[in-house]
Amino acid sequence: MNKISKIAGLFVLIIFGINACSPTEQILPFSVLLDGIAFKLMEIERESTPHFPNLMIIQNQGAIESLTSYGFEINEETNQILTNIDYNQYVAIFVKRGHIEGSGVVREVIRSGNQVIIQTEDIAVRPGEYVLADYSSPYQLISVEKVGDWNRNIQFILERENGRIVNRVNAFVP
Repeated sequence: MNKISKIAGLFVLIIFGINACSPTEQILPFSVLLDGIAFKLMEIERESTPHFPNLMIIQNQGAIESLTSYGFEINEETNQILTNIDYNQYVAIFVKRGHIEGSGVVREVIRSGNQVIIQTEDIAVRPGEYVLADYSSPYQLISVEKVGDWNRNIQFILERENGRIVNRVNAFVP
């Protein structure tokens, strides 16, 4: 009986060790702050390089300027929303969705260790719907609650509904 107890105890320790070493996934609460179409981005994309990225991390108020450096026009409403975020508790993420057809909206944000995966749900254009794919650039600006310990480099991954990774961005999030 003593030998069985030792084996059972060893088994429990091994299972506990495996679980402790593997990063657990955590669904992070998020809110959509802005959901819109930026017509100006299309003009910038046609005229200059590099193209406006489809994923940008805004981890503090200083990072707001990165949007303008790529030609995103920050109006008074957008500026107010971005400056009112408590960056000690939240990180803002700008997700450019492509050109409506085949693009997606944020469905879920998952953290696993030093990675945050932004999963999107694809939008299908149904028959009879009119899309200005050449003249629009839809986007979402979301805020993600910093649950747990951040204060490190995080890899943000933009992933489509079909599992295809669209972009990876590394950012230090205080």
